[in-house]
Amino acid sequence: MARVWHPISVSAKPSASCDGAIHLWLVWLTATELGYKLGWSLLPEPELALADRRTERFAREFILSRATLRALAARYTGVPPEAIRYRVGAHGKPWLEWNPANIFFNVSHSGGLVFFAFGTGCELGVDVERVRPIDDMEEIAGRYFCQRESRQLQVLTAEQRTEAFFRCWTRKEAYIKADGRGLSCALDSFAVTFGNNERARVVHIDGDSEAAAAWTLQAPDVAPGYVSASAYRDAPRPLVFGPPQTAEALLCAI
Repeated sequence: MARVWHPISVSAKPSASCDGAIHLWLVWLTATELGYKLGWSLLPEPELALADRRTERFAREFILSRATLRALAARYTGVPPEAIRYRVGAHGKPWLEWNPANIFFNVSHSGGLVFFAFGTGCELGVDVERVRPIDDMEEIAGRYFCQRESRQLQVLTAEQRTEAFFRCWTRKEAYIKADGRGLSCALDSFAVTFGNNERARVVHIDGDSEAAAAWTLQAPDVAPGYVSASAYRDAPRPLVFGPPQTAEALLCAI
């Protein structure tokens, strides 16, 4: 997997192109009141109304996440953050309403870390998860993973199993998000690799290995204690990213 540390500083000017790469942004949802108010000022009323339905903590994270998405999208489109408009498809996948640069993006978050991906010319899917104990992990794997994946998990030690479970989960989530069907796509209808020393890839889709070969699955190391994946239907592209930044740093650089 080609990997380059992020060449885009928080003060970078908008760019209409990702230069054939997938740009990944890792953002901690932390901000002072100044940063939070700045984020709040970028959101339209419907999004602020969605935030009001959440608890105080999750409302704050929601506002910072949505505002950061706007700030990043502005870099690639040249549209001011407060003027960014996007819609959500039937299965929950967001897309930019005004998109002359043919920019695609996807978002995932876990444990206070948000994972944004931007690229041109192909649909993207990303997922990030904080590795943590789950009481019903084996039950989830048995119900939603395909037999190949479930059996592979069962032969691992208890210490290995938790991280392996999340490697499998993030790769499957990234694929169904890129595919556009979300959870309407059965997680056991396709298989992914997730062994510690295996290259990330889609093994088969409904038993078809040739269909799977058209997809690229990548698993970048994003932060200690987290696992992630990105997926798209195209030949492998370089991943361009760097260490996580704070939401406030990005918002204040607008």
